Amino acid sequence: MKLIVTGGAGFIGNRVMRHALALGHGVVGVDAISYAASLSAIWDLDEDPNYALEPCDIRDRGALERVFALHRPDAVIHLAAETGPDRALVESVEHVGMNIAGTHALLEVATAHWREIGALEAFRFVHVSTAEVFGALPGEAVFGDETPLRPIHPNAATKATAEHLVNAWGKTFGLPVITTHGCATYGPWQNPEKPIPAILAQAITNQPIGAGGMLRDWIHVDDHARAILRVLEAGRVGESYNISAGAELGGSDLARVLCRLLQVHRPAPLAYARLIEQTSEVAAKRSALDATKLREDLGWQPQVELSAGLARTVEWYCQNHGWWLPLFTQTKDRGVSGAALSQLTRNVA
Repeated sequence: MKLIVTGGAGFIGNRVMRHALALGHGVVGVDAISYAASLSAIWDLDEDPNYALEPCDIRDRGALERVFALHRPDAVIHLAAETGPDRALVESVEHVGMNIAGTHALLEVATAHWREIGALEAFRFVHVSTAEVFGALPGEAVFGDETPLRPIHPNAATKATAEHLVNAWGKTFGLPVITTHGCATYGPWQNPEKPIPAILAQAITNQPIGAGGMLRDWIHVDDHARAILRVLEAGRVGESYNISAGAELGGSDLARVLCRLLQVHRPAPLAYARLIEQTSEVAAKRSALDATKLREDLGWQPQVELSAGLARTVEWYCQNHGWWLPLFTQTKDRGVSGAALSQLTRNVA
């Protein structure tokens, strides 16, 4: 099977491509090569004859048409998206353009290609969404596969809109679509605008650690990638599948765990945990997914236990200081100022 993976140079996309190649698939990575791309993570793939990378912004329909005509894929795994929630508070135009207009252009081109090749039943369009589209949970509940979309953040709203478009193309035009909702994902090559690498970067650079109050459901990036490919192979058209390892950990507890692991891999005279600050202006929220359907219907199981995955992740960031430090500096330079962010996040927490 030949796959187009949009966002292929991104954090999850690069692992999806790597695992797909290991399964014997042909893989074409499509990526706009924005700040979130990790080309260092995929350089070695150039040696694989079953792999190609196409620098392409999915909003450019003409470029997409050329990629589809050249490679004639049997399936699309759609991961390309603007994901930085803090930046979406002040850069919403870019998020609307990429997440909504980009998904629309991809659906149009993929539908035309699907009709042209005539493999109407064999083709698949897997849309990789997120738990963020469901909003926040009350009490001990979990989000099910059929939970209504109730985004409470501008970035999540653009992702929910993209998901509505994908579902509409499936119902109206018959495009064989499947959706996944992933929980918070961590691992190597993740941009330090995300919680775990941000905490590590703050600790290593001796800066205050904003732990926050969010209780998240965590999964290692390799388990997430394997789940997406399992959905591609065996998922039912028109269905949605939650991807979760069932491992919850809150902001302050997560920060303490990471600081303890840092002390092992990068000993410091003063404990890293002294830097942890509770971000009181962000109300405590919770996000957790029920992945029963993925486990029982498709036979998927996570392979990376949270404590082992976090230990491996901390070790990787300690060994790759030269990769993440420039990105961390850029993220701080691009970010919202502390006062502005406090005011903005108060309204979306």
